[in-house]
Amino acid sequence: MQQMSVKSPDTDAVFHLVFSQVNKGHLITGYESTVKAASTAGQQDRTVHIEYQEIEGLELPQTLIATFPAPAAKLTVQFKFEDYQIKREPH
Repeated sequence: MQQMSVKSPDTDAVFHLVFSQVNKGHLITGYESTVKAASTAGQQDRTVHIEYQEIEGLELPQTLIATFPAPAAKLTVQFKFEDYQIKREPH
């Protein structure tokens, strides 16, 4: 899947997904989206980039960077994921 569309009475959104190949398959590493709301005349373009880290053999998000429009300029927000606690069930 490279593109996903979401339609509702209030919003139309299109997501262009970006994947990276890893040893065990594919990881979503980001997306670009265009969101059009019925309540506003314009559209909002957003981007999200995800960086991963390997913890105990699992590829888990390390950083998520989101960029989206704000009233004065584009706003970039960075989220850091730390201190994962992996709990495994006995077989």
